[in-house]
Amino acid sequence: MCTDQVYKVKLIGFSRASKTAELSDFKIPLSCGYTAPEIFLDCPLDQSVDIWSLGLSLAFLFLGKHTGPVECDYHYMRFIVNMFGQPEKKLLHVGSQVRRYFKLTKKNIWKLRTPTDFEVRGSKIMRTDSNYFKSLNDPSFISQSPCPTNHDDIKTFLDFLSKMLKENPVDRISPAEALKHTFITMEHLDPFSDRLYVAESHRIMKECQYEEPRSDDSSLSPPAKEIGDSDKESIHSTHTDSRISLEIRPGMTIKGNSKDYLVKDIIDAGSYGEVYKCHIEDTNQFVALKFVRKSDATDFLNEVKALQRLNNLKHFKRYFIKLNDHFDFKDWFCMEFELLKENLLDFSRRQNRSLKVYEIRAIAKQMLTALRVFKQLGISHADLKPENIMLVNHEKQPFGLKLIDFGAACETEQLPDEYIIQTLGYRAPEVILGLQPDESIDMWSLGCILAELFLNYPLFPTQNEYDNLRVIMKLFGEPNKKQLEDGSLVSDYFIKQAHPAYDDITCLDDLFFSHKTRNSAENTDLKAFLDLVKKMLTVDPNERIRPADAHLDDVSDRSVPVRGSPNNLRRLFLKVLGMVKICVEIL
Repeated sequence: MCTDQVYKVKLIGFSRASKTAELSDFKIPLSCGYTAPEIFLDCPLDQSVDIWSLGLSLAFLFLGKHTGPVECDYHYMRFIVNMFGQPEKKLLHVGSQVRRYFKLTKKNIWKLRTPTDFEVRGSKIMRTDSNYFKSLNDPSFISQSPCPTNHDDIKTFLDFLSKMLKENPVDRISPAEALKHTFITMEHLDPFSDRLYVAESHRIMKECQYEEPRSDDSSLSPPAKEIGDSDKESIHSTHTDSRISLEIRPGMTIKGNSKDYLVKDIIDAGSYGEVYKCHIEDTNQFVALKFVRKSDATDFLNEVKALQRLNNLKHFKRYFIKLNDHFDFKDWFCMEFELLKENLLDFSRRQNRSLKVYEIRAIAKQMLTALRVFKQLGISHADLKPENIMLVNHEKQPFGLKLIDFGAACETEQLPDEYIIQTLGYRAPEVILGLQPDESIDMWSLGCILAELFLNYPLFPTQNEYDNLRVIMKLFGEPNKKQLEDGSLVSDYFIKQAHPAYDDITCLDDLFFSHKTRNSAENTDLKAFLDLVKKMLTVDPNERIRPADAHLDDVSDRSVPVRGSPNNLRRLFLKVLGMVKICVEIL
């Protein structure tokens, strides 16, 4: 089974590393396909050059091929311009190698050189493949599936995903709405366009044997008996020495409440416990025993309480794993479950292909029904991922599913906002930002799962929160202003502007003339001073004013003499000096 560290990596190759402040003086080797454009242009550098390289590295992992050309620096620069736009004028003005790739027209506009212009200057252009993936919205995204599928079905699926993966949880589609989406109802499929495909889609859905929800909530009535306060007190009273480890091995006998279990094989092991395949002695029955450390009593309580409610439902319990019994065994809590064969992650890997859209539809409808039940009961799973969705018996009941692992489940109104929940890669952005979560976090996770089954690899990076959030923003945009103001962890990922009072100021004239006075002579002097500062702060160093041309006498000559006492002149000088400091802070 896959653990949370399956994608753990380490960085190597530090022979070219240097202090960020010394980057501009450091000779960095050019590597087409991953080097930041400011390095090719020989502009001032900072730590963002690594972000550029990381972004293209992640894109390579996502696409399975280089995002841009890697053979020729000219084609690489042209790719950058076509995909991300031309470098801003500030870079083009200061880079010593800019004219290698760009030329300044008579109209003072920078343009990328043509291949002929580039070679005329003594450089050679190498042949390269120009067929590069541009974005997830590109039509070529449809071709990422190795299996032939109905084009309209994929378009509907992508629309379905876009509604599930809204960054703002308020805008995210609800389970009830999702179940009515065209992708689930299949109303968009034309039986005359591809009869075999449509027939297979309907067959898969039919074999899952869905039960339509009733209009009332009688089927969601609570079970007759749940864990009571006395049980909770007993459980917490046994929380003594969690450091004692239990070594469970095949052949060991586990004594339960009224049964003896013979351990056969380990099924899964994680940070919270272990799951074993066991045989109930004196019977022909095999079950799964889950062992949870007593130091994790909360997870045990959460799982038992949630499954007691779900297993007692009249019409929806088929979507959730059956909890048969629970008991103490030495320093562990134990839960006996029905034995299920395979989770979606293992199934997908064994298939060694992405799932067909009509197969994903069968999975989506069952899980959406489960989320609808959660919504009506007021609980959230909080850890949906492929490993926690089990196939019941794929041979006899294709894509019949059950949801497992309710250790993080709780009442929705009790979802924590002080610490991180959900597995990274399936974690909703509001959880990353430290906002108060609600049941829609499960919808986000399900959207990620369905996308992964279609692509055959995770939709979002699973290594760290920063990369995960960066890709979310790249695909779906930045969080809204209210989210950025309310999130307790927003400052870990976003920098607030140092001078918000200047948000509405677009040029130096606006800033300077906000200090305009009633003294016409002083205002005239201010204009001359502004002209001088503009010449001093020209972005292009070749056009920046020289010391010899910046005599203060020239400013005085263009100004009307200021009448007044030496104190007035001194105050004017200090005011001007203060404005210079403001300019330095802004620019």
